Amino acid sequence: VSQSRYQGRKDVPINLKGREQVRQSCQYFFSQKAGVVWPTLICTSPLKRAAESADICAHYLHLPVVELIEFAERGFGQLEGKTIYEVKQNYGIDDLESIENDYEMEPFVDLDARIKRGLEACKKEFMTRFMSNFNSEIERHKEDSEVSRQKSVLIVTHGSIMMRLFRFFQ
Repeated sequence: VSQSRYQGRKDVPINLKGREQVRQSCQYFFSQKAGVVWPTLICTSPLKRAAESADICAHYLHLPVVELIEFAERGFGQLEGKTIYEVKQNYGIDDLESIENDYEMEPFVDLDARIKRGLEACKKEFMTRFMSNFNSEIERHKEDSEVSRQKSVLIVTHGSIMMRLFRFFQ
């Protein structure tokens, strides 16, 4: 939801406020570097608002970015582009996440399958990059605790996808 609007698959750029929020988050994350599991890769939706957010993160965190269509926002069908207020007033819907297949929205079964494919693609990309660099990383950082820390992936995506991911991992 951007500006209280269900953007869905509409490919709009991130706004100035969003850019600043991403910068602040990345700066904070970078300042906490010693105490967190550090990502080695960013996987993102190719939609402009997420891809630009991922690029900002990549700049601060010095990480490669992989775009995966599987992490694009849920298609909201007839409700796409409408504000939360319009959806509530005109359709009587308080929460689009409670709507399964009405209004030509992407069904949850399809959405979940797409997200799982995205997670597999992200895992494969991570393993390929991590394993190919692993030996050189060890040599470069023999005395450094950097190599011994767990590695992870940062996923930059959209609200609907994040809500489904949280459900997967509960």
